[in-house]
Amino acid sequence: MKRSIILYTNNSEKYIERVLRSILEQIDDTKEQLVIVDDLSTDNTVPIIVSLIGYLFDDEEHYKFYINTTKKGHKDSIEMAKKIATGDYKLVVNKKKKVRL
Repeated sequence: MKRSIILYTNNSEKYIERVLRSILEQIDDTKEQLVIVDDLSTDNTVPIIVSLIGYLFDDEEHYKFYINTTKKGHKDSIEMAKKIATGDYKLVVNKKKKVRL
């Protein structure tokens, strides 16, 4: 496995579909892996993920989706995903935080 793409989600329904579609258009699932970790979203994030990529979950080598059983936060969730990821390179996709000037 060459690269692992790590995606952290938490109440991300506003942008998760757009992000996932973009990743899926660019991923080469023979060389890359997608690891998604959800931190107990209370909105429609999980159903959106399942509707978009649920059919890929049988390919456990290249597509992994974890839902935390307790709230871990961004940092601990990403660290867990890095341990799960098998790629030589691990790329973390983060949502942009709004900055007020």
